[in-house]
Amino acid sequence: RGEARLTSTSCVYFCWHVFRDTEVINTHTVCEEIDKLHSIKMSLAPASGTGRFWARSAKIIRFVRQGCTNRPFFHIVVMERRKDQYQPVIEQVGTYDPIPNEHNEQLVSFNYERVRHWIGSGAHITKPVAELLGVAGLLPVHPRTYMTAWRNRQMAEKLAEIEAVKNADKAESPSSS
Repeated sequence: RGEARLTSTSCVYFCWHVFRDTEVINTHTVCEEIDKLHSIKMSLAPASGTGRFWARSAKIIRFVRQGCTNRPFFHIVVMERRKDQYQPVIEQVGTYDPIPNEHNEQLVSFNYERVRHWIGSGAHITKPVAELLGVAGLLPVHPRTYMTAWRNRQMAEKLAEIEAVKNADKAESPSSS
């Protein structure tokens, strides 16, 4: 890490700058120089996101949205904290499908070894990923998970009360007619 090979475009650009001051540019010589440059490894500048800076920069484990409109699918990835979700990632450590399947299940997969490695390396975790890791048992259960469960229970109780009232009204209606 921290090194990159020259691409053919950068090699041609480099060779053009090297040979432009000479009177005659031999195409064969330029091709030989390009082949030599392909074998040379150059260290990347810190601004490119790799190299010495990359090793010390803050990492985060987050969702990256994939899929189509009205059909989301998320990759759980490790990337630099300041990058946009569509920037190149360092590593994909899991997936999450929020749409329930035919068995009413939301599918989640993690590479626990790599998640533990990145957490041990100091990577931050976003709240949605922390919730999933809590439900999966790798982290303590996130407080938002408890609140969501409480709200769901409250809503289920209200719906059950409404259904009970409707059933009581239906039972009374036919007998009074």
